[in-house]
Amino acid sequence: MSYLRSIKVRNGDCYETAYYYKCDSCGGELFEADNDYSDGNGYDLCNRCAFVLGKFTERQYLDSIGMGLDTFHAAMNNGKIVVWMGKSTPPFKRSDKEQRHTPIYVTWRNAIFERDNYTCRDCGKRGGEINAHHLKSFKKFPKLRYEIDNGITLCKQCHKLRHKKRLVI
Repeated sequence: MSYLRSIKVRNGDCYETAYYYKCDSCGGELFEADNDYSDGNGYDLCNRCAFVLGKFTERQYLDSIGMGLDTFHAAMNNGKIVVWMGKSTPPFKRSDKEQRHTPIYVTWRNAIFERDNYTCRDCGKRGGEINAHHLKSFKKFPKLRYEIDNGITLCKQCHKLRHKKRLVI
């Protein structure tokens, strides 16, 4: 048993003893009332380690961190836990086309439009059908996809011209 310490917790008119345990994987402190993993033989894991080591399902992990709604999902990516809402396909496994319909993309696009005052940066036309254009390719530079400095507002015609020029060069 990986008992660390105990404290007195008020329960009505009397005090009860509450215990803290140590996660056997990361060494973090666990309160006995937390929704963590224990095999009953003194092997205790925090909810994060239980998920990473496969002792918790996705649903158990999400319930343990207070995100138990069916619209939330969790998965591992490069050693980190990623939690998202919406489709069950993880954001890091979605196609480029699917990525363009995510809330973060819409937020990025709207920020570009507001910064540029809904005006085409090439011809100066304001309003109409406008596009948020990536200066460095959406596909080739995934780390820059949502950087405000990597986008400009272009009208439909100028956007087409930019892409034609890129094909010719």
